[in-house]
Amino acid sequence: MMIALLFFILDPANASLDKLLTVGTFYESNSYYEDKSDKGDFFISVKPELMYEPGKKKGFLTSAYGMAQYNKYFVHSNLDFFQYEGHLKIQTISDTETGFFLKPSVKTLSEPPINETGDRPLRQFMGAEAGAQWRSTELSRFEIEGNYQTEAVSFNPPSGMISYDFQQNYEINMVAKHLYSFLPETNLVTALKVGQKIFPEGTKYKGTPNEEFGLKYDSQYIEVGSGVVGRLTRTMKIRSYAGFLFREYAKEAGFREPIFTLEFEEERSPRDMILLGYDYTVEDTYYSNFVLKQKMHIGFGRIFGDQLLALARLSYQYRSYSRPNRREDQRLAGEFKLDYSFSKTFKAEAVFTADLLTSETLGPAGTVDPSVSYEYIRAGLFLKNLF
Repeated sequence: MMIALLFFILDPANASLDKLLTVGTFYESNSYYEDKSDKGDFFISVKPELMYEPGKKKGFLTSAYGMAQYNKYFVHSNLDFFQYEGHLKIQTISDTETGFFLKPSVKTLSEPPINETGDRPLRQFMGAEAGAQWRSTELSRFEIEGNYQTEAVSFNPPSGMISYDFQQNYEINMVAKHLYSFLPETNLVTALKVGQKIFPEGTKYKGTPNEEFGLKYDSQYIEVGSGVVGRLTRTMKIRSYAGFLFREYAKEAGFREPIFTLEFEEERSPRDMILLGYDYTVEDTYYSNFVLKQKMHIGFGRIFGDQLLALARLSYQYRSYSRPNRREDQRLAGEFKLDYSFSKTFKAEAVFTADLLTSETLGPAGTVDPSVSYEYIRAGLFLKNLF
């Protein structure tokens, strides 16, 4: 019975299963993200992926994704990590583009240890998304989505440090969208978003000597906004959004200001592409109430012949952390990548990344966030094969 149900859900006769294996070796100049006494290391990375896609566009559809990644370092064994991610999406889409979907997911995220004697914090996410869509006219459609997610933190802190259990949380988010197609490949998107994030043990260290290091308050938010997404001309794409965000916390600072995003992608020729963008966004953070991010980025891509692709990207980011742990960060990051395709299923990629962060703590010193004032370089080569 269970096998018959599984075959009905996956519909293997009308689907494709792709298998991708990525293997690479890298060098990091500052594996612990320290502001002095940098410790570099080499590591090998192995990352298999499975992608299951339906063979049709309408009706009862099922897709699935699974990924596992293992990194093994040559010198510092406490940097080794294993993480994984997976989801299953079940949906129905009718001839009139009315449909529903359900998407349970699981994910782990391994963070770098604080120092050579510490363990890697492991964040475990579990949740589900559900939504519906329907078309009201030929040019207009509506979408409603909701998700629930829990986050648990597994961490054995070094001597003198607090545990990260105050960061464990669960959140609920809802979004309602209206999309109006005023051009064949372009939509005017209007959205209303609401959500809540709860930290059950967020204030467990309140009133103790560790209060300034570990304090998280529950929050709620409402966001309304609109933007244009799609192709403006034959060669130019746009991604824009402007809205107003009300984010309130149980205590300390809240945020009640506009936010926006603007990005252009221009195909200068069939072989050249340039990307320009600016973001002014707000996110929840683990060590203060929220962080205000201002990011400017520029990217360039060029195809040489039929097999070599070169990509370059440079970004500057200013981050302002709110109370209770005030901090100002400035980050300059650059990436250069060469992608050489030997065939349709096999290619090699060479990557060089440089990252410079300067940070200034405002108020009480001693934040537990390890990403403070560092210089970081990574270079590597990896191979990808699609089976």
